Amino acid sequence: MCFQGIVPAGDGFKLDTGELRALGYTPDHLPPVIRRYIIGKDLVQRPQERFIVDFFASTKPKRVTDTPICTSGYSIAYTLNDERNKRAAYRTRWWVFAEPRPAMRRALAGLRRYIVTPYTAKYRPFIFVGGDTLPDAMAYAIASDDAFMLGVLSSRIHGHWARETGGTLEDRPRYNSNATFFPFPFPHATEAQQARIREVAESLDASAGSVSNRSTDTDPYGRLQRPRKASRRHDSEPP
Repeated sequence: MCFQGIVPAGDGFKLDTGELRALGYTPDHLPPVIRRYIIGKDLVQRPQERFIVDFFASTKPKRVTDTPICTSGYSIAYTLNDERNKRAAYRTRWWVFAEPRPAMRRALAGLRRYIVTPYTAKYRPFIFVGGDTLPDAMAYAIASDDAFMLGVLSSRIHGHWARETGGTLEDRPRYNSNATFFPFPFPHATEAQQARIREVAESLDASAGSVSNRSTDTDPYGRLQRPRKASRRHDSEPP
């Protein structure tokens, strides 16, 4: 249920908005082999709009020009991942990620949204992202679209648990599935309690804003870690 994101084999898979438009596509009209892409930094800083070429469900193209990711007769992904990669295995299977995370993909299939959190972060937010988004290895995906799960993960209790059980990089806590997520004693809440937690969690997620609207002048962790204060706010009050 909790998975580290994908590991591309090279930067040739990654596209910014300008490169996407140069290929003849827009963020609102993507071909099947281009996905929205999120890295851990996007969850705690001003995010960038990112995309990634994802051939996971494809067999090797007979020719590079058989793929829709072509411009001027060559594929960006092929050029950077096949010709320039030092590892023979990655050059041979240039269209496959180093870690494509098939189990994560199966768990996320059919979800309209799911929860993400950074792998490494001083402040740890848990945020919903769209189901069409692929997370990078510097983010963990929790395969749930339930705001109750979001509320529990955003609680102070889970925040303390994560800091005590997770690893660190310098002074920044790290999250992981085996040590942090799976051993956590999730509460056996009543239906009424679950409903209230869902209500507060949805409000918190809305106040945190979408990934595309967050900025560095706010503390997303602080906003996600104040369920009691949030529950007393009126809709007209600022987050």
